[in-house]
Amino acid sequence: MGFYDTRRKRVVMCEAGLDDYAEMIDTLRHEVWHAVQYNCNGGQTVLSDEQIRNGLKRSDVRVMRNHYKQHKHRLEGEARTVAQMPTPNFLQGLERYCAL
Repeated sequence: MGFYDTRRKRVVMCEAGLDDYAEMIDTLRHEVWHAVQYNCNGGQTVLSDEQIRNGLKRSDVRVMRNHYKQHKHRLEGEARTVAQMPTPNFLQGLERYCAL
């Protein structure tokens, strides 16, 4: 439904997947967090392994195991976890790690 283009520093949303508003917002937040990881935190996660594990749904774990290389699991897991956070927490993370 979307991706973060690290070379162009752009979040790209796929129009074909934008029919569900809640899913669109979740995807946008997920991809924006990848931008935070790469542009504001040196390509690293900010959450601990425990925080990431506790925030993941079982379906997220399955998708990550089946579709992502292991070295990408922490970044992907964090983006999935952060996308589910309440909006004020998400915005606080943006401010904290990107000094908006």
